[in-house]
Amino acid sequence: METLILNSTSEDDLKLLLDIAKKLGMDLRVADKQELMMTQAKWLNKSVQKNNISLAEIVESCSSVRKSRYEERKKDNP
Repeated sequence: METLILNSTSEDDLKLLLDIAKKLGMDLRVADKQELMMTQAKWLNKSVQKNNISLAEIVESCSSVRKSRYEERKKDNP
């Protein structure tokens, strides 16, 4: 699974990215953040030994880490 993050909110940029991906033979689709986080949590869950942690808890942990990293970057680069 590959993740591409498009920082531009332009509809034209999104269409261009999808067109380029299609021409390269990539199966690219647009996912909202919650769907992306659930997909990443599922991959993480498959990559570790069986545990008693739910996907929702994994998503919550990932969100917490991302938020703290974002806050650190924001603090370091005002």
